Amino acid sequence: MKLLQGLVDQKRRNNNKVKKMKKDMMDLLMEVKDEEGRMLEDEDIIDLLLVFLLAGHESSAHGILWTIIYLIDHPHVFQRAKVF
Repeated sequence: MKLLQGLVDQKRRNNNKVKKMKKDMMDLLMEVKDEEGRMLEDEDIIDLLLVFLLAGHESSAHGILWTIIYLIDHPHVFQRAKVF
């Protein structure tokens, strides 16, 4: 959390100095406003960054894990997969 808070703080400082043509995901999260015009708080931005960072990793890891489990339980499929 401290690391990501430091990145958010640094991004805010840099964005106040220079307006960029290209925006990244953090820039967009810092500009988001709800229906009442409130912007996301730093804690919300950090939570979303964690979700985005971990979501792809976790789903890939689970997919690989279940593939290995399936191949161990079905050695004939594993042998066929090795041929390709």
